[in-house]
Amino acid sequence: MYKITLVLILIAMSGLSLFAQTSSKDLITTSYSAEAANNYTLALEKMKALEVIDPNDAFYKLRIGWLLYLSAKYNESLSYYQKSNKLSPCVDAQIGIINCYLYLGNWNDAILLSKEILQTYPDYTDVLLKAGYAAYMKKEYNQSINYYLKALIVSPYSFEARGYLVAAYYYNGNNTEAKKHYQFLKRYYPASPSVKDFAKILE
Repeated sequence: MYKITLVLILIAMSGLSLFAQTSSKDLITTSYSAEAANNYTLALEKMKALEVIDPNDAFYKLRIGWLLYLSAKYNESLSYYQKSNKLSPCVDAQIGIINCYLYLGNWNDAILLSKEILQTYPDYTDVLLKAGYAAYMKKEYNQSINYYLKALIVSPYSFEARGYLVAAYYYNGNNTEAKKHYQFLKRYYPASPSVKDFAKILE
């Protein structure tokens, strides 16, 4: 009798495990489909249901952070990215944190975390661009220029870096360098906002 009961318990547990796996698959599939349809509310709902199933899953928290970011809920997004990074430190979560800092205007925090990442990945272009932007917003143009020039070493056709270099050099009083990057953009990416903004100044 004991053996029969034990077998029945094991079968029941196996069934529950299979149900949980199927349920999780359905939830995350629905979440991705909802995101693709720009239905972030539904996408979040499904991911938070998964978080209840496994509250220590770093990826679930990472994805919730992303969906909150898309929903322009930057403080909540920041919190989830930080939770994910605490569970399993990774650049994906850290870049999410930086993005939230930038939208919240936390320039110093954005630069500080960027520096930490760049110590390990010094040529990480995306992080260099974000650090450059944060420094630019602080009007620390020399620092901003430094980050953007490093980004150009890796990605010389980064029009984002070129655009901010036009402005940073101009506001830093170096019209020669500003014109150099302006002419580059005018030739290769005339739709750049910097071409329009500085046309009357640097022509």
